[in-house]
Amino acid sequence: GLYRRVYEMQHAVADDDCRRAGEGWRCFLSGVAGKYVATPLFLSQSMYDTWQAANILHMDCALEDCERDPHKAKGLSLLRAATLRDARGLALRAGNGAFLWSCFAHATVVFDRFWVEGTAGGV
Repeated sequence: GLYRRVYEMQHAVADDDCRRAGEGWRCFLSGVAGKYVATPLFLSQSMYDTWQAANILHMDCALEDCERDPHKAKGLSLLRAATLRDARGLALRAGNGAFLWSCFAHATVVFDRFWVEGTAGGV
């Protein structure tokens, strides 16, 4: 698949314990790699990642347009479920946490504005 080719193209180096567990190239995926990280993690991720929607699900549309199409809406629902499953596995480990939002976005946290201007519930 796509991520296997990315792993190979980038000559990625995976955690030794992950490789010994037989995960191979999958050690490159956050849901797998996170199981082998001893340092506390804080995950910040959109449940509707635009890059994943476009490049994995082949859905190039605005969120509202995707939601109107039953086939695309199902794809978004599966994407959200997979994101929640992987995030739950990481966030529930002692010392870890997560912030998941429902915006249709990718790499939002690279912008300083996100951290200093964002509000939740008026706070």
